[in-house]
Amino acid sequence: MKSGDNRITIELPKGLKLVAERNIDPEYQNEIYVGIETPDGIWHQDLAVIRNAYSIDDNLIVNWNPGKFEVLVYANKDDVDYTNKFSVELRDDEEQLSLPPPNRYQDKKRW
Repeated sequence: MKSGDNRITIELPKGLKLVAERNIDPEYQNEIYVGIETPDGIWHQDLAVIRNAYSIDDNLIVNWNPGKFEVLVYANKDDVDYTNKFSVELRDDEEQLSLPPPNRYQDKKRW
């Protein structure tokens, strides 16, 4: 696995890469794209967009909703539009949010 400032890549068979990449548009920096990249570094297929939920007001200003997330899934390999949209609300657990992230190798109960 390789990671950069805004990108994580995982090498797959046949030279393909599984890529998670932050949106480079500063207006939409609260979302990441997950997809497949060719051995030549060309984006081949969208798999998902994961983002903080947002709305756009009458003045075309993006308003992020910190308590809600959206997952857009591209399940049809022959379609460029997402096929499923899931909405996930942030769990309201003040104590949990103040703890450091779990170490998945030490805290087996969480996985």
